[in-house]
Amino acid sequence: MMLTLQNAILEMIAKGEPLCAVIHALCVRVEAAIPWTVCSVLAVRDGHMHPLAGPSLPPAYSQTIDNLAIGPLAGSCGTAAYHGVPVTVTDIENDARWQDFKALVLPLGFKACWSTPIMSGDRVLATFAFYFREKRGPSQLERDVVDACVHLCAIALERNERALEREALTYTDALTGLPNRARFNEVLKQQHRSA
Repeated sequence: MMLTLQNAILEMIAKGEPLCAVIHALCVRVEAAIPWTVCSVLAVRDGHMHPLAGPSLPPAYSQTIDNLAIGPLAGSCGTAAYHGVPVTVTDIENDARWQDFKALVLPLGFKACWSTPIMSGDRVLATFAFYFREKRGPSQLERDVVDACVHLCAIALERNERALEREALTYTDALTGLPNRARFNEVLKQQHRSA
């Protein structure tokens, strides 16, 4: 199962598929392989969380947690991002880290959540989480799957960062930081196509 998952996701990354599509496919495949879990990946930018994928989470939940600040009492994901270490919450209802957020997640039937930071060096890029519908922590199988997924997510996120950096260098004047001639030509092409 893991080899098939890794090959499929690495192929998507190599083909230059959009980051959200890669992460969504990863979550869908993991949820199909381990049906009692619900996956979530949240990007971390400027100290705030932004959903990248959560195919089995209600869109309203994802919208609510978008742009929430990370911190020591910010649920499993926000706390994992804040400290840069995995956070296992086996009882959301009674865990202080979920105090301000349990009203959002308990009605969805989730009772536990395990989140692992996705790192690039010492920087947290995102978090990978499993939600559970019973009070428990991860099994060894789930730990192995998460380790592989965190690695794949790190590759996809770092590749995306490099692509954005290349694009910025391509379309920005190094001296002024303003759009350059290449960007001007690209905008003209787009306007010509839409006309």
